[in-house]
Amino acid sequence: MSLAASISSSVFNAKRSFEKRTYIETAESALSCTSDAAQTAAALRAAEMECDALLKGTQVDGVYDSDPKTNPDAKRYDTLSYHKVLSDDLRVMDTSAVALMRENKIPIIVFSLADRGGFDRVMAGKGVCTKISS
Repeated sequence: MSLAASISSSVFNAKRSFEKRTYIETAESALSCTSDAAQTAAALRAAEMECDALLKGTQVDGVYDSDPKTNPDAKRYDTLSYHKVLSDDLRVMDTSAVALMRENKIPIIVFSLADRGGFDRVMAGKGVCTKISS
């Protein structure tokens, strides 16, 4: 199966917004995502499209210091730097994808797909999420 076919048949979805260019990556969980190659491909596509952000939808409402499903004391971050994500090995997504977003100055927005209406709130700037940027 080609990488393009793999991406299209995986949980990744792309959407181009009429108001803002965005690239949405959905994954099964915040800490155990699909293949690194698919995440890097999503980041590369976001860079090629000169997107304003890469949106990563997960089963949890942002990036945590540990798995919130197994650790009730896990701390959610409102904002993070690319450097912190990479240096603390937070496993938001593949390190190549994070580095590519950093090089292109494209923020990564991590939010929950399980929260009904959460995507709309995030797009309106009112939802619960983690923003990763410089």
